Amino acid sequence: REPSGFEDGGTNPRQVPGPSSMHSFVYVGSEDGEPDWCIGGTYLAYRKIRRRMGPFFKLSAKAQEAVFGAKKETGKRLRKIALNAHVAKMNPRRKNHIDLFGMSDLERRFLRRPYFFNDGLDEKSEEIRGLHHLSFARDLVAQYEWPVLMWQTNPDFQKGAGQDALYEHGGAANIASGYYFMPPAAPDGGYLGMGIQL
Repeated sequence: REPSGFEDGGTNPRQVPGPSSMHSFVYVGSEDGEPDWCIGGTYLAYRKIRRRMGPFFKLSAKAQEAVFGAKKETGKRLRKIALNAHVAKMNPRRKNHIDLFGMSDLERRFLRRPYFFNDGLDEKSEEIRGLHHLSFARDLVAQYEWPVLMWQTNPDFQKGAGQDALYEHGGAANIASGYYFMPPAAPDGGYLGMGIQL
């Protein structure tokens, strides 16, 4: 769950025996044109997101769910959601929509993991808390930058939608970020990062 109590990660790729959506969305494959030592690893996009919870908690339960576009307890999408609801901006689910690069909305998913932080108080005695948002993908441009830049932070996606409601009404603000690569697990008798050549 994220800091305001909403379920997070409901549309994450799942790890199952054999070929899985994790291999499709998360792990770098031999067909990706990366060095051999990258195969089986993944890219990490990190965001430190501060959440000012006071104004958000003053909203009614129904209004809070409208900000996310999902039920608080289950994380399931609401039947009717606003175009600027968080889930609509990050996971639009347009049926049969193929973009200019030949990809559907579902092909732009990534694995998410939230971790809480609490850094004490700021100069106004307001809590500095929120989450470390970790996003794992085999292709950062196609799966992470596109949803963030073309959907979430684009006020004209979808037309007339405006800013992501989580940032406009939910007290969210990005305060740190970075891109990283995570090598695959060490082979038997080997070590993490084995084969890396700089």
